[in-house]
Amino acid sequence: MDDFLRLSASTGRFTYGAPRAFSFGDDGRLLWFLRSTGPTDAFDSLWVLDTATGAETRLADPRELSPEPGTLPAAERRLRERIRLVAAGIGSYALSGDGRSAVFPLYGRLYRVGYEGTPTVAPEELPAAGPALDPRLNADGSRTAYVTDDALYTHPGGRVSPADGARWGIAEFAAAEELDRGRGHWWSPDGETLLAARVDESALQRRHFADPAHPELPAEDFAYPEAGGPNAEVQLWVLGPGGGRVRLDWDAVTYPYVSDADWESETEILLTVQDRLQQCVLLLSADPATGRTREPTGSGGPYAPPTGASSSPPTWPRGCRTRWSRCCSGSPSTPSPPRWCCPAATSPAGGCPSSWTATAAPASRTCPPSRAAGSTASGGPTGASRW
Repeated sequence: MDDFLRLSASTGRFTYGAPRAFSFGDDGRLLWFLRSTGPTDAFDSLWVLDTATGAETRLADPRELSPEPGTLPAAERRLRERIRLVAAGIGSYALSGDGRSAVFPLYGRLYRVGYEGTPTVAPEELPAAGPALDPRLNADGSRTAYVTDDALYTHPGGRVSPADGARWGIAEFAAAEELDRGRGHWWSPDGETLLAARVDESALQRRHFADPAHPELPAEDFAYPEAGGPNAEVQLWVLGPGGGRVRLDWDAVTYPYVSDADWESETEILLTVQDRLQQCVLLLSADPATGRTREPTGSGGPYAPPTGASSSPPTWPRGCRTRWSRCCSGSPSTPSPPRWCCPAATSPAGGCPSSWTATAAPASRTCPPSRAAGSTASGGPTGASRW
């Protein structure tokens, strides 16, 4: 074998031993991260760096917790594939609100570990209803939410999602693969309520994949969103104590993709949604008590149009975000001459502009920042970008 290929294979494409997944805790005093012991060690451990002393401490070694490597749950293995993670061992972790303790899954088992200048205790295995995926601690670290068998659970507590045939608390394929959203549940600041994604994949076709490295194993199947075909239906629900449930309401037909979500406060949730063409992105504020959503006031920035254009953006459908970009009269790397694209006067009813016309390049090459749509004037579009 070629020496370079051998070295690349033995080092995980030169990634083993490099720290990753950084998180600050305890008001910035602690820096948590994952790292193996060297360039040929494939097993990532959980470490913490005390920035006050410079001391590094390994809090959890996967080989001590599981001397014989176990089998990854299918959902975690697929998530690792989608985020291009080649390391073995601990793949992810989540901190408590104070940043002094963490939870992590290992071969489907659930662990918690803390740090107070020295490791508080050895990693503690927590009881779980099944193979645990994506555990998350609430603010004070008293409860852990996790997913098993497409259902959302808490410890202590139990199952909090209904048994309705949907997948709860996870990121669907499109979110994990294309939108960089790898999670599907979020604790409220008071640590009592969960925001959870509900994913219905019943409209998707099932695809079967065999592992060529293990032809003796049966092929696996999962719901795959083919280009041009149906997508998973994604909803966001607030799951409160006592079984209370509230669905967040937005135009999911126009904006089917949920690219991000989180709690801004106990009384407000912020989420961003996208249209299917990923040309329009909408920032929404949601009331967790009622599920109603709205565009936050002042969510956009100031608008500076190119020379010769109107001083205000056009009237596009509510939430539509267009942007300036170089015209492709040449290639993206060598546009000739440099020109800017503007929306044509016509656009499909209820949608974003479908065609573009060219204008002369503005005197300034600085791109104006994006702003919320809704102005009644005519002129350039509502944001900017360049090659």
